[in-house]
Amino acid sequence: MATTQGNGVIYDRPDATLLDTRELQWEEFPGLKGCKLKTLSRFPDGHAQVFLVGMPPGSLHGHEPGPESATGCLILFGRNGIGDWLDDPNAAEESPDVPYPA
Repeated sequence: MATTQGNGVIYDRPDATLLDTRELQWEEFPGLKGCKLKTLSRFPDGHAQVFLVGMPPGSLHGHEPGPESATGCLILFGRNGIGDWLDDPNAAEESPDVPYPA
């Protein structure tokens, strides 16, 4: 088994980084209630660019009263800029809020 540098990095080159995501720490994720994230890469300002989001069992995205997931899920996200995620400081300008039907 490959060894890491203590931060999940197995090797790092200018054109590629190989990570063992099992060694990355879960971080709190204010964008979605109850979810955690593991950041794979960041924008220069420190915001997550590519990341895994772990959603616990329960309602999908934490919004709908049903259907419910018995297992939860793990999703890989990639972003193209700051403002396209819920907790970004300029999200209101970049991503209009569409009311969720009750």
